[in-house]
This record gives sequence, C-alpha cells and structure tokens, in this order.
Amino acid sequence: MGIDSLISGLALGVSAIASWFAIHSWREATRPVVVSAVRTNVGGNVSITYDVVVSNTGTRPAVDVVLQPDMPALDAAFGAGAAHQRPIIMRCFDESHRIPLLVNGESLTNSFGLTTGDDTTSVWKYGSRIPVAIIYKDLEGRVYKSSVTLAIRDSSGFAGGSWQKAR
Repeated sequence: MGIDSLISGLALGVSAIASWFAIHSWREATRPVVVSAVRTNVGGNVSITYDVVVSNTGTRPAVDVVLQPDMPALDAAFGAGAAHQRPIIMRCFDESHRIPLLVNGESLTNSFGLTTGDDTTSVWKYGSRIPVAIIYKDLEGRVYKSSVTLAIRDSSGFAGGSWQKAR
C-alpha cells in the first residue's frame, strides 16, 4: 500500500465522519423540543389557580406527546382538597389524552388545580415539585424524551412576588 492510498483512505474516513457529524447536527438543530411548566392562571390573596402548559420550542412539529409524572412525587404534591380535581388533573398524564400534534411554536394549556391559604381546601401543596418525563416523536417517528420539574407556585414572579399590572 502506497502513501497515496493511505492519504486517500484517511481523506475518505475524515469525509465520512464529517458527513455523519453534519447529519447528526442538522437532526438535533431541526427537531421538536417539548417542554412543560405550571403557570399561574389567576393569583390573589386567597388562592392561586394554575394551568399546565405544554410547549414545542423546537423547529419541527411533535406528535404523540405524553407527560409521565413521577407518581410518588405527584401523590405527595396533592393537598387535602384534591378529591374533586384529582381526576381532571390526572387526565393530563393519561396516555389516552396524549397530544396528537404540537406544531412548532405552539403551546397548549389545561387547568391544573389551585392552592389556597386553607390546607383543607387546597388541591396542591404550595411549593411542591413534580418530576415529569415528556415523551414525544417527530414526524419521521424518532422518539425523544425530555425531563422537567413542574413547580407548584405562583409563576407571576420567580421568587414568589410581583406587582399588580397597571390598568
């Protein structure tokens, strides 16, 4: 084997690695990225109502989006007043209510209970954290999994305080 063959073989190898890297990078840059968070719907001095928001911040649509909570953490986050709201909230995590299509840039919301100053009526324990896996696919069927933590707290201010908006 001559030096010319060796150089040609090395060039072919480098070219193949560069091509693989380019394709891999393109797939990562042009894919759905699905995240979720609990957001304040309405906050006041008596109670805070929440929505769970699922957003596709990526560049392509996501399909078959499912939220899978850490069940012990979810159970521990429910307050004493959760009996009537729990079935509605649990539908957010039910595979039969998966999001069939989440277009890039789109966000979907669902009501997600409330906290009150009275622990006996509060659906959630304020300050609870629920780890959630978000499983979804792209249009070609590739499966992705994101991990987020849903925080049960007033999202109007990141540290729990905010000014009322001027009217």
